[in-house]
Amino acid sequence: MQAQAKTYREMIRYKKCADLAKYCYITEQAMQEVYDFIKEDRNNAIVVTGGALQFLKGQQVVKAYKTQINDDKIRRISFSDNNALFVKYIKDGSSASSYAGGSYNNNNNNNNNNNNNNNNG
Repeated sequence: MQAQAKTYREMIRYKKCADLAKYCYITEQAMQEVYDFIKEDRNNAIVVTGGALQFLKGQQVVKAYKTQINDDKIRRISFSDNNALFVKYIKDGSSASSYAGGSYNNNNNNNNNNNNNNNNG
């Protein structure tokens, strides 16, 4: 990237581009285009998924580059001038079983607390 950040918003844009470069294969030129694109309009967005880096104006893709996310735990990267989002993979079964166990344990704790309250009152 060519210039130094002069404002807080510029610094945040640089950080988003640096994070993109950390998790995605991208050239210096493409990174400058990303920076300029999100700076151009607060509603412009960048999405990386399915092997493509896409430039979006609203819901319309206006430009795309072929690329790959280099962290197999991240499924999607999405950001604009207003926000940033990295979506990670969730392994099937692991989160569901621990959630169900947590819910079951929570119900047992509630029942035990209710029984204790009834016995003490």
